[in-house]
Amino acid sequence: MSSSSIIDWTGNGKIFNSLLPNPYPYPAQANDLAQVLIAGQDAGNQDIINLNQLEVTNIVQQAAIGGHLSVGAPGGDLRIEGGTALGSILAGDGTSTTELPLGTNGYVLTADSTAGVGVKWAAAGGAGVASITAGSNIGVNNAIPAAPVVSLLAPLTSTLNMGAVALTDSAGAVGLSGQVLTAGTGGQTLWGTNGVSSITAGTNISVTGTASVPIVNLQNPLTATLNIGTQSITGTTSNITLSSGTIQANMNGNLGFTSASQITPTTKANLFNTSISVETSTNKVIIQPTSIIKSVGTTALSVGSAIAPLSLTGNGGFADGIQIQQSNGAGTTLSTNLSNVKFYPDTYLSNQDAITIAVPNPQVIHQRLTLNNLGLTNTSLWSDYGNNNFSGYTAFFRDSNGYIWLAELGGAIKVCTNPPTGVIHNVIMSGTITGGATQVRVFYEQGGYVFIGGNFTTINGNAQAQYGIARVGPISSGFYTEDPMFDSGNTEAGVGSGEVYDMTDVGGELVIVGSFTTTNTGNAALRMLTITDPYVGSPVVGVQTFIESYGGADNVVYTILFEPANSRVYFGGGFSGVGINLFGGTISAAFAAYWDTAGAIWVIVAGNTFNGDVNKITFTQGSDLYAVGNFGPPSTTQPFNTYLDLSTTAPIDSNLTLASAPLYNQAYWYAGQLGVKNGSDFYRETGSATWGNLGVPEATGSSITGIAYWGEWKVIYDNYAYVRSHQVQPHSCAFTGSFKYDDTTYGTYTIVPRNVSQQFIGDTTCSFWSIIGGGVGTFS
Repeated sequence: MSSSSIIDWTGNGKIFNSLLPNPYPYPAQANDLAQVLIAGQDAGNQDIINLNQLEVTNIVQQAAIGGHLSVGAPGGDLRIEGGTALGSILAGDGTSTTELPLGTNGYVLTADSTAGVGVKWAAAGGAGVASITAGSNIGVNNAIPAAPVVSLLAPLTSTLNMGAVALTDSAGAVGLSGQVLTAGTGGQTLWGTNGVSSITAGTNISVTGTASVPIVNLQNPLTATLNIGTQSITGTTSNITLSSGTIQANMNGNLGFTSASQITPTTKANLFNTSISVETSTNKVIIQPTSIIKSVGTTALSVGSAIAPLSLTGNGGFADGIQIQQSNGAGTTLSTNLSNVKFYPDTYLSNQDAITIAVPNPQVIHQRLTLNNLGLTNTSLWSDYGNNNFSGYTAFFRDSNGYIWLAELGGAIKVCTNPPTGVIHNVIMSGTITGGATQVRVFYEQGGYVFIGGNFTTINGNAQAQYGIARVGPISSGFYTEDPMFDSGNTEAGVGSGEVYDMTDVGGELVIVGSFTTTNTGNAALRMLTITDPYVGSPVVGVQTFIESYGGADNVVYTILFEPANSRVYFGGGFSGVGINLFGGTISAAFAAYWDTAGAIWVIVAGNTFNGDVNKITFTQGSDLYAVGNFGPPSTTQPFNTYLDLSTTAPIDSNLTLASAPLYNQAYWYAGQLGVKNGSDFYRETGSATWGNLGVPEATGSSITGIAYWGEWKVIYDNYAYVRSHQVQPHSCAFTGSFKYDDTTYGTYTIVPRNVSQQFIGDTTCSFWSIIGGGVGTFS
């Protein structure tokens, strides 16, 4: 029951008699509200407040229903306890009414459900500036926080960048192109012309033009001596004319007169009573009354011309007429357009680094001709092989059908003709195991199938996923389609947490290596994995099992090689231990080790002396193995490569100094041919510890990503559109011209061996050549 329901407002304002206690000792008074508002404890009186004192002068209800309640009379003083402080307001806290004190000047009343009374005084949000911080060239005066003063600093503290905004002067004008700000009268700054106020002509200088655009010239002729000090006078085709009376000397180019005592002039001409000496940095010619001598330099000295020939007669009375001084081993060539019964010019013609040379007809009767085949300076030639199937390659090989497999970064594979001009089949690898780019790292053919290793999860969109390892075939039947491998539970079908770098067959099983650590289902496979029944043909599928090989390795494995003579499986990589999950635990192995299949044990390689990654282990022409990687002395004699003794695996000097460490795909062996990348060059093994440089395959700006051999060496790059193929240039040279032998005319004389010469003599009509002596070549 509320307090308003116990008072008779239509009567005298007393509590209804029926609601008073009976008997009651305190009669109700109409204007003494404190005496009539007595709190009860029953459920109907829970909203009545127990007041100690309430003095009410007048409470009037203006209307019985729907009106408002007036407290006090006009001119009266209403005071509510707890609400009389300056600026304070009363607010409910959900239980009672409490005082909210006056807030900070400028603050506003803000609703806040987390505050005690649901409202609070706070700074106006979004309506004012909370604070201003001075920046570059700006100062702030915060004496009045609500209205701070912001000014441009004087002087400025940093560069003022005007950008594309114009700068006006005191008159409000924008400067024109080429104008500058100048100080005007009355403290003004005005835009004006950056002109020359005046120029006064001086010694050897004249001034013409206007005051703002003067023209300054060197006087011609000069009016005073021109002192050039230590500077040179240079020129191209202009003459420097020296005049003295009627005698003039004209000199072209960089020619200056100097004294004879100058030590190292670039060009000088000395004038004496008896001779003239003209000297440059490379030549010196002395002209004397009885001779013209060219004492230094390599440029020929020409005297006279074709229409004014030099006539030479006698030489101090000697019978032989003209003498030519000739150094030992140096050739001297005389040429003439006249026949001379005592002089027959000799012509020498080499193959000039070509395999075909044209021979002109004799120019003089009985002219002698020497033909010399020097072979080719570079006997190696690299050229593009086939078509530009991709813009770059990650792996390639030739299968047993003679087709070329080309893989590009991104997983696309083309099976092409040889040379790779036509496409037989397309294979698309997609998805990634590691999150990197889809990539094919290695091809391997065995058991009638081509196996593909790398970083992928799908081959040709086949529903059966293939994780890092897939196969295509059987190619013996001409089929180049995917043939997935997986276990009978249709769960394991490859590797996880890494990719495949290399693979080989070991006793009818396929062993793959790489950076992976598990199978695709999470079973242990530390960088080595054996796949059983890899060559079972369709439609028998799902029979393979995927088992960790030999306990695995503790880091990446780049290369695997099965050496059947001793039943060893060699591994190389970045590991320091192998056999991790075998009984007995990890075996220390520095970057290389082999598994003895007969004894089922791990054996270290090179006495555990390798000091860096072993990236490739392969065969050689001899009985040794060959290893390359990021290792070197003192563990091996040469950097980045070594032979390995087949029986002891001890390092043996390869006699080849490599410029950098080849990767797993930058060394290759096949059918007795061993090749390796050396910097940008390509080297092949020509014999035990003997190497030949085949030059640079010349894909500038790219890295070799694969080497192979079929008939000739082949190389691919990561950023070059063609396979590069090597050829050995022929040594023979065909000299073409007019030849006659035994009264038969021929057009070609071929000299096969290198560094072999043949002499000929011209006929009396200058129309053909006849051989001198026994021939070393053949006519055709």
